[in-house]
Amino acid sequence: MRYLLIIICLLPIGAQADNSRYVPRASYLYSDDLLGNHAYLGVAYLSVGKSRYKGLSLRYADGELGEKYNLSYTEGVSTSGYDLGISYIKQDETTEPKLDGKHKGWALEADLRVLAVFFTFTVAKDITYVTTGYGF
Repeated sequence: MRYLLIIICLLPIGAQADNSRYVPRASYLYSDDLLGNHAYLGVAYLSVGKSRYKGLSLRYADGELGEKYNLSYTEGVSTSGYDLGISYIKQDETTEPKLDGKHKGWALEADLRVLAVFFTFTVAKDITYVTTGYGF
């Protein structure tokens, strides 16, 4: 799965006739409570207007302590935006389980982007935290 997302992100997919397009998504997050430092890669299918965009985003995170899959709704303008979605998180078996005593589980996730700075809010059953990072 991770290699498929990387390939999709690198493909030069242009605009469609209805102003919708595939857009690569990438960010790097620091000190995530569940995954440690990790790269977040994916692709979004966005409807693009004069200065706004909105659509669905599929992302994959490969971290020091595990991996995460995310499906979210994305909306924003050129300088800021947000994502609201659901994530499936799998921690490595060697880490301390933080998801209701398990190494995998579901979480709600919200991203706030201002310029290239990310604030990622994650809410799972037994843990809530904020992670910062950068990306596009």
